[in-house]
Amino acid sequence: MNIQKNITKTVLVTGSSKGIGKQIAQDFEKNGHTVIYHGSSNSSFEKFNCKKTILDLRDTSNVVKWYSDIFKEYNGIDVLILNAGIGVPETDIFDVNSEYLDDLIKVNMISQIYIATQHLKLVQQYNITGTCIIFISSNAGIYPRSKFPLYSMTKNAIAYYLEILSKEFSKHRTRINIVAPGSIKTEMTDNAISNFSKENNVSDKEAEIRLYSHINSMKRMGSVKEVSDLVQFLASDKASFINGEIIKVNGGYYFE
Repeated sequence: MNIQKNITKTVLVTGSSKGIGKQIAQDFEKNGHTVIYHGSSNSSFEKFNCKKTILDLRDTSNVVKWYSDIFKEYNGIDVLILNAGIGVPETDIFDVNSEYLDDLIKVNMISQIYIATQHLKLVQQYNITGTCIIFISSNAGIYPRSKFPLYSMTKNAIAYYLEILSKEFSKHRTRINIVAPGSIKTEMTDNAISNFSKENNVSDKEAEIRLYSHINSMKRMGSVKEVSDLVQFLASDKASFINGEIIKVNGGYYFE
């Protein structure tokens, strides 16, 4: 899916060293755009060359300056994809690890809010219109699950934040939307499937069904490409009237 190749855009994708973020960044590059990849360390990018920026988003004290420097270096960011996030182990609702909770809130909430807010300050300051912010969230932010209470909380908070931002900044022609994937095949889910398979003495296919595929009406996992295709569309002028929306990519999720 192309996003008007005659108009080169500058795109920043946080958390783009692997998984969904990497696919999104690579697809923007294939479509002829200038893409800045982001990761928490240089080691994340050992296997491929790209324009990159490094920051551990738990370091919230440096997030605003970091984003401002990138914005100014590239003379503005046209498309901001906020994909970086901390994954979630299954936890008991009463099992609250303070270190994990602190990291989760810093990466999944505080850093996202700081970056988005700074972007909007800068587009106001330089009188820039027509930019786009897309948060990559999760099904868990829409359908909270008891196995992932803290993770669900952080994703749901961003959904409420979206409603305020999208109304306030539509007058600057800055569109803000959320893409909420369901069960998507990534390195992380592949590892979970492999571990479940070994622990329960079942095939990888059976493990995939038990862990992921059974919870949607299509009875399969989605691909990172299917998520990226939606993001490419939302970032394009073809989606110029889509703003303040949470769009699910989940194969028809069954609420549990």
